[in-house]
Amino acid sequence: MLICDIFKNAYREIVRSKLRSLLTVLGIVIGISALIAVLSVGKAGGEKISSELEKFGLNRVLFFGQDAENSLKREDVDFLHQNLQKEAIICPQSLFETHISYNGKSIPCEISGTTPELIEIEHKELSAGRFINENDLEYKRRSIVLSYEACESFFRDPKEAVGEYVQIAKQDYEIIGVEKMTKPLFDSIFVVKSYIPITTFEKETGVNFLSEISVSASNDEKLSDVADKALELLQQNKRSELRTINMSKQAENVDEILMTFELVIASVAVISLIVGGLGIMNIMLVTITERTREIGIRKALGASDESIFLQFLMESILYALIGGAIGVIFGAILTAAIGSIIGLEVKLLFSAILVSVVFSIVVGLIFGILPAIRASNLDPAEAIRQD
Repeated sequence: MLICDIFKNAYREIVRSKLRSLLTVLGIVIGISALIAVLSVGKAGGEKISSELEKFGLNRVLFFGQDAENSLKREDVDFLHQNLQKEAIICPQSLFETHISYNGKSIPCEISGTTPELIEIEHKELSAGRFINENDLEYKRRSIVLSYEACESFFRDPKEAVGEYVQIAKQDYEIIGVEKMTKPLFDSIFVVKSYIPITTFEKETGVNFLSEISVSASNDEKLSDVADKALELLQQNKRSELRTINMSKQAENVDEILMTFELVIASVAVISLIVGGLGIMNIMLVTITERTREIGIRKALGASDESIFLQFLMESILYALIGGAIGVIFGAILTAAIGSIIGLEVKLLFSAILVSVVFSIVVGLIFGILPAIRASNLDPAEAIRQD
């Protein structure tokens, strides 16, 4: 019997009872839909989180003093600059919480005293004006780069803010720039800040220690080496007790968590596929019982065991493929719906569809072998006598 004839006979048997066939493939549909949605949404989510983390500089290590005795100071930054030279970008930050006022309105805000290198390390973008420069540092200017949120509280447009003055601790600060709104996913982790020159911070507050020092490698692959050198240099400079955070490793940890989450959900989808495969096998065994007499007559008329085996195996594979096709459609709808609900731009992955089709074929093949063997092994004489 030709393959095309086997396919036609298998298709005819499946469409003969549409409702039963639909219920048979339901497990496959659910499994494939979930698999496509998980792979597509997981990929988009991972890319979104990575892009958000990059905004805060992944290629850097943060150094913090453990206590007052080991607090970091500007001299540590100078020492690192002298010894690391072109190997790294070094940026200090001193943080304090205060209120910013404009035209009688006051809002709480965290201020960071920092240097021009921060814009490069954290990949900051401005919607208006400029960032802190060397002149601001040298002349200890009362200049400030407002966060978008702070600007929004006082002005209708960021461009209107540049050149205006806000008050911090009764001192006037000229707005030189406004940070671009990025709507980060990590508001609870990364506090929104406004920025002033670190020399101005020290002059106005009298505080000469730093909250943190960021060290970024000029080459991503050299980050670990640069971090080790920086730590050794700081320890040489009598900063023995330091706490460090490697942002690159933090990003790797996030990737591992996402991968684990995807594997867990994908495992549930695979279990659903297995259940769907068992459903197909069960229906095929029932079908053999219903069609025992037909099988006996076909064998008596000369049909080979191989042709009987292939027909029932083809029916199982067709069940799985039909379920896979419906699953792909529902998977695409589910992916779009999830993306819309969580506000994420999700693209349907071709690889997810390909994996789903392959899974469908494999499920149909594995769970169709037993019924196909049983059908092909029926004795013609005994089968014909069945009512």
